[in-house]
Amino acid sequence: MNRVNKTINKKKSKGSGKTSRVIALILITALVFSFIPSYSGSAASNYMAVTSREAEPQKREVVYGKLAADGRSEKIFVVNHFDLSEMQSFIDHGDYSDVLQLTGENAPQLESGEVKLRAAAGSYYYQGNLKSRELPWLINISYQLDGQDIPAAETAGVEGELFIKISIKANPAVNAFFFEHYALQVSASLSPDKARLLETNDGATVAINGEDRVVNWLVFPGQEADLFLRLQVENFEMDAISFAGVSLDFDFDFEVGELSDETEGLKELSDGIGQLADGAKELEAAVIQLQDGLGEIETGSSELADNGSQLSQGAGELQNAFVQLEQGVTKYTGGVTSIKYGMSNFSSGLKQLRDGVAQLAGNGASLSGGSAEILSALQKLAAGLNGGSDLGEAAAQLPTEAEMLQLEQLIQGSAEFKAALDQLASAAAGINDLYTGMKSLEDSLAYMSSEAGKFVLPELPFVARNAEQWKAHLEGDYGISLTEDAWNGLLTELLGLSSMAEAYVSAVQILQGTLAMLNNAQEGVPALTDGVEQLLPLAGGISYLAQNYGEIHEGLVLLGAKVDDLSALSDDLPAMLIGLSELEAGINLLVSEYANFDSGLSDYTQGVSQLLAVFDGTAERTGLTAGANQLQAGLNELDVGSASLTSGMKDYSAGLAEYKQGVDTYVGGAFSLSDGIETFNSEGLDKFAQGFGTYTEGALEFKEATANIQVDFLEQLDQAIAEFTDMDFEPRSFVSEENKNVASVQFVLLTEAISIAEENNGPTFEPEIKGDFLSRLRALFIKGDE
Repeated sequence: MNRVNKTINKKKSKGSGKTSRVIALILITALVFSFIPSYSGSAASNYMAVTSREAEPQKREVVYGKLAADGRSEKIFVVNHFDLSEMQSFIDHGDYSDVLQLTGENAPQLESGEVKLRAAAGSYYYQGNLKSRELPWLINISYQLDGQDIPAAETAGVEGELFIKISIKANPAVNAFFFEHYALQVSASLSPDKARLLETNDGATVAINGEDRVVNWLVFPGQEADLFLRLQVENFEMDAISFAGVSLDFDFDFEVGELSDETEGLKELSDGIGQLADGAKELEAAVIQLQDGLGEIETGSSELADNGSQLSQGAGELQNAFVQLEQGVTKYTGGVTSIKYGMSNFSSGLKQLRDGVAQLAGNGASLSGGSAEILSALQKLAAGLNGGSDLGEAAAQLPTEAEMLQLEQLIQGSAEFKAALDQLASAAAGINDLYTGMKSLEDSLAYMSSEAGKFVLPELPFVARNAEQWKAHLEGDYGISLTEDAWNGLLTELLGLSSMAEAYVSAVQILQGTLAMLNNAQEGVPALTDGVEQLLPLAGGISYLAQNYGEIHEGLVLLGAKVDDLSALSDDLPAMLIGLSELEAGINLLVSEYANFDSGLSDYTQGVSQLLAVFDGTAERTGLTAGANQLQAGLNELDVGSASLTSGMKDYSAGLAEYKQGVDTYVGGAFSLSDGIETFNSEGLDKFAQGFGTYTEGALEFKEATANIQVDFLEQLDQAIAEFTDMDFEPRSFVSEENKNVASVQFVLLTEAISIAEENNGPTFEPEIKGDFLSRLRALFIKGDE
């Protein structure tokens, strides 16, 4: 819509209303006398030739319509014009209520729809007032002030925003010929100090006429229209709105075909449209291929994401299992280390025990000899005491000083012998603890061997995959497809895991082999346990000997004390006799017990000599010492291997965590890719493809429609010119179909002006009866006091 932003605020002159009416009169007069067109060719037929006496005179009709301010038709009168070559009488037809003479000497005579005329040569005019108020157009003018409907009669003097709508439609009560062949020139004149134009139709033109603004619209034949004015008004007044109806009966003195050179660009346009349509078709095919390709990618990415989820789940399970395995291996490693240190202490104790047994074996003869001497001395002492019954003999039987000294030496030697036996018994007591520890070690190693057998190992022999093998495995078994950079990162992680897995397999194999060796019944811990078990009787015998000899030693000490007492009783013979008797009985008992001890000691010393073979071994059997050393070496190797295994397990566990994180990142990316492709397809590409398909169809239709655009344009141009200029147009009488010889018909319609009421200042359409033609025509539109 045209928007009028500039307003000229000038005070309207006092005579502006009168000036507007004079301009309207000039326009009407121009229409009345526009009989000679400025066109050549067949349009010259519009020229009204002077008729001969015999011929029916040719006429022109100018139809004037008085409209109310709301567009209703109130009155219609027609000015008829004839141009005669001589005095002539003739009849015109029209359904008039009355007729008026405008020129000539003879007044027209109206009778039953016929107007009888007699006129001299020259132009002759008469006015007929039609009974009907029907025009070819139904015109309706409505008013809204600040958005509220307002009657036309109440618009004068208003203030605010005024919206004027002019609706033009065909009148079905009138022959459609005039609506279909006549254009309407609609004009509205605005005084800027009364009405400032804000907006109007796009097709309107705004002209400046002095201080006023004249808005013009053109409504083509056969077209209905809705025209409007949006005004900012103050003390509103507006002159009449005019509607001029004319036929576009023009002719052009040229052939449309002469425009072929000027329209060559249309052919180029047609060729370009064809190329555009062909390119759109090719692009549509490419878009379809893109859809198919993305569909395959979407399917592949979805499968990739699903496979990746399985891979992530497997990696998670592997990671959890490996964490538990790592915890178990850590505990196992601690146990191996503890066993290794315990075995070291065992080897040290075993060596001390072997040295003690060797010492016992070396000193066995001395110990047996000393024991024999003690036994002989005791026997002599007992023999010396036996048989004496009187006091003289009793006194003679008392030990001499030499014998007393010998007894003291015997008691001292016995104490030393007892101390040696006690020390040996104490060392032998550790054999029981050693055996218990060895059995516990044997059980622990058996359990460890059982647990080590549960370590999961790949199919042997294990061969780590290289980069190419990993890639082939993932592509073939899981359908994974990645970019080169993504492959490089993933394969680096997998090669690291393969290296750690290879180290893990090696460590587990070493571990299992070492445990198998330690659990070997002939050369491992079970064999050592059996050897220690053979020492258990020795330990029991030594403890028994030590315990028994303690009693013997106590008897010797008691015997020495008794001898001392007897020496003190040398003056008291009765008491001494009693003491000797007790001493004799005690010595005999001591001799008897010591004889048993000496026999056991002899057996013990022989057994000790045989036990050295248990420690040192024989040609057929490995000794405890060599077995312990071998076991210690194996445990050392096992400890180193388990430490390496623990370190490898930690690295492998860390690698698995990174691998799991990488897999999760990859899976997340795969799902994002799948979702992104799906969204791109559903919300982008599919709609684009659908829209582009529609565009291609349209482009192809456009190509087909414009294939002959130059020829079609020239043909349609020719048809449009023929339609709007109506070169074959033949005017018809608006008044009566009986009027045949019609040169032209024109319409001039004026609405009632909107003005603030003043005394004796009402508008009128009543014509003056007196005066010449121009005076009477002037009186139709201009008030007498103006």
